[in-house]
Amino acid sequence: MAYLDINDVKPDMKVVLDVCDAHGNVLLKQGALLTEAWIDRLKRRCITHIDVNSEVTISTAESEENGVKVQAEELQFVMKKIFTPVLAKPHMKALARSTYQYLKAKN
Repeated sequence: MAYLDINDVKPDMKVVLDVCDAHGNVLLKQGALLTEAWIDRLKRRCITHIDVNSEVTISTAESEENGVKVQAEELQFVMKKIFTPVLAKPHMKALARSTYQYLKAKN
């Protein structure tokens, strides 16, 4: 779970807690998947932060004795999901690049 700035959330992230406006009206229920349209609506309603599930699980394409093999496209997708919210920070960008290169080399 992550409490993210509305500008850092991405489509397909799952809302962990109900999103309410200043009057307590529920705008988005717990468990809903964010879309670009919903993110825009929340911004227009002055929602600045929301709780989302930023964890992404890697489904395996093949299993090996030494670990898990993941398709290159799936690896890129997973890496984007994990690191996109923090790529503005140079050290996180470097970590993302290193992690991607390491995982790609293992496969």
